[in-house]
Amino acid sequence: MAEKTASVDVQSNNSVVIEICPTKLSDKREKVYRKKTWTAITNAITGLYNSCGGTLILRYYRCPPQGHVRNCIRMLEQKMQEFLGTISLTFCIDTIEIPFLSPTGHGEIKIIVKTFTKTEHMITSKLNIYLPSSQQVMEILPPENVEQLRRILMENTPSVKPIKPGSHYREFVKGTLVPFSESKTIQFKNVKDEPANRTTFTDRFVGESNKFPRCVSAFSNYAGGHMYAGIDDDGNVQGEHLDESEKVKVKKEISNAIKKMRWPKKSDTADKNDEQRWDVHFEPVKDSEDNVIPSLYVVVVFIAQCRGGVFTEEPECYEIVDNHRVQKVDFASWKRTIDPRLAEEGTSCLNAPWELVYEDLTNRLNSNCNHDELHAASKTAQETYKISDVKLTCLSKLVSFHLRKGDYDKAERVLTEYSKTLPKSTNQTCDKVMQQYLHSIMERCKGQYKKSYEIAIRCLNDLKKLPITTMSAAFYVQIATLENILAMQMENRKEVLSLLHKAEKTYDIAKSHLDELQAHSTTKAEYQQKIYINKALLYLGCSLSGHILPESASCIDIKKAQDYLSMTQEIVIRQGYRLSKFRKIQSLFAHACLSYRMANDNQSRYTELLKYAVDYSKEARSLARDLGFAEMMTYAKKFIELFEPKSKPSS
Repeated sequence: MAEKTASVDVQSNNSVVIEICPTKLSDKREKVYRKKTWTAITNAITGLYNSCGGTLILRYYRCPPQGHVRNCIRMLEQKMQEFLGTISLTFCIDTIEIPFLSPTGHGEIKIIVKTFTKTEHMITSKLNIYLPSSQQVMEILPPENVEQLRRILMENTPSVKPIKPGSHYREFVKGTLVPFSESKTIQFKNVKDEPANRTTFTDRFVGESNKFPRCVSAFSNYAGGHMYAGIDDDGNVQGEHLDESEKVKVKKEISNAIKKMRWPKKSDTADKNDEQRWDVHFEPVKDSEDNVIPSLYVVVVFIAQCRGGVFTEEPECYEIVDNHRVQKVDFASWKRTIDPRLAEEGTSCLNAPWELVYEDLTNRLNSNCNHDELHAASKTAQETYKISDVKLTCLSKLVSFHLRKGDYDKAERVLTEYSKTLPKSTNQTCDKVMQQYLHSIMERCKGQYKKSYEIAIRCLNDLKKLPITTMSAAFYVQIATLENILAMQMENRKEVLSLLHKAEKTYDIAKSHLDELQAHSTTKAEYQQKIYINKALLYLGCSLSGHILPESASCIDIKKAQDYLSMTQEIVIRQGYRLSKFRKIQSLFAHACLSYRMANDNQSRYTELLKYAVDYSKEARSLARDLGFAEMMTYAKKFIELFEPKSKPSS
């Protein structure tokens, strides 16, 4: 039987048959056949993996030379590792060799894909989306963290200052070095002439065999940037010879190439506005005597930043349809698997699903919902999104609920479930930071402030890697609060001031994170209020834990404390976000401490103001007792014990 090229026959029950020639697949000279066949195999495997599993049969009809089949299996496993990852290759794929037998007239390589449910995120053979490094552009590979890809599509990557149009370098002298190097926003392109001048500069620079669209994708997905054609890799100016007709052709082909790419729909522009995405400049090259060399240019292509994900072409992702067809997943459906809110073409949002759930459950927690209500909302969220990141967010809020109530055993049990779910996370760094945040909060609630601080500081490097969210702001508030508490417990004056200064800076970091968040939300306002209340306590030389510095402390600034408490009320009055009951208790502590400091500054009202301090503390205790906030009741008791004896007239 004659050797066949890769033809696909899909049987029922998710069974795919591809006819192959092991000899050709093992021969590096058979480039066209190898590329076509491996593409068909890759598409079939991803289709099976994305469709509850099945079997791929690679069938051959001639007995190949010894070793060729084994060589095919090795190459197959290497390629599967590229898009499945090692863990999936080991646990989800079985490869069986059925040798060539004369009675049957064929041999087989059978690949069994063992996934029995729809996977959480579709496996994609090729993403076709790029990012820049300091020396080159790099494709985002399929095994990359799905959460990172989601952030690009949802416009939730860390903000990077965009490169402005017209900001490129303009002075070029033949044979000299330019005063800048390649970076994440600059790429050099020395487009060499083809033998016998069979192609033009435009063909070599923008043609299909070139990497031009990859640079466009990479720059667009980062900060924008400039490509300099006519400068070699070392930064030497060589220039490109272009006549006027070639300049026109360059502009036309750049426009055509960019239009073929996949852009966020919200960035689509009419032809007349196409320059918003790109521009091209032909900068003349001079000789050493400052004379312009005729028709010699450095071609500078500007690419604008475009948030929302720019692809060179649609991602290559497949599934099995009707149990018998390998079919490419359309772009809109593929995006839905990354995030449900990307169902509409070009939909953009600042929050991933877990952030929406975080916001919702935080609001419920601050509205003093009971356990059953919080548990029901968590269950609904998990059924809606069906992704592990959302489950972890729900568990984190249940931990917070139990910690507020002082039920540490229940909090520990939920944290154990969190730890068991963590390996399934698509955003390991973020969810591990949340885990440590919860451990730190637990130790703080127990009064183990030093241990709580050590836990928080240990994951500070990971915290800095995360994009800005309300959760990152919350963690910085936690660190600053602990720095404030620990400072109040120190005896060395220099150490006290140093740690208080550190706390002040950490609160500022938390505030800057909240300021970066574009959307207004109850949770954002809640944490802004918390920062202002805690900074008021800091300037009063007090902490939430009930510790107070002596009157002589140089850090005390009543005016600043009053300003921060006024800013807390500004959020209530001007933005319409009232204080939650939990935050109300903390505000009462701050007002108690303010009354205490004012009493020491105003002897004529000393007794009156001290009574206010006691009354605020007792009101906080009553509210904490009614709501079952164990940690806040402990703090209220300390404040009452501190202020009440001072308010009584001395005998």
